[in-house]
Amino acid sequence: MAQLFCVATELPPSLPDAEVCLAVGEHEEDPVHGWPRPPAGDARFEAMSEIKMGSETRRFAERVRRSGTPVRTDVIPDENHATIWPAAATRGLVHLYPSSSGSAPHT
Repeated sequence: MAQLFCVATELPPSLPDAEVCLAVGEHEEDPVHGWPRPPAGDARFEAMSEIKMGSETRRFAERVRRSGTPVRTDVIPDENHATIWPAAATRGLVHLYPSSSGSAPHT
């Protein structure tokens, strides 16, 4: 299986004042749900089949948490690799700049 994130055996020391926000689309685990989808048998389809974005993101988040740095991980429904970035960027900004009441603007 392909690995997406650093393969270093150690992460940097904890950054207690830092927060990490990770987001992954619900359909990033399987290229069948991707868009645009390469045809079966295409080398890109085979390569993408080995990359498990959801699993790798959760695994990376756990490594960062174990280092002592807070991590927020969102699995965003109905999103794939091509469509995830607007939702991920927006959630990251809302997390970084909460409303004065401390909650997200939509709640």
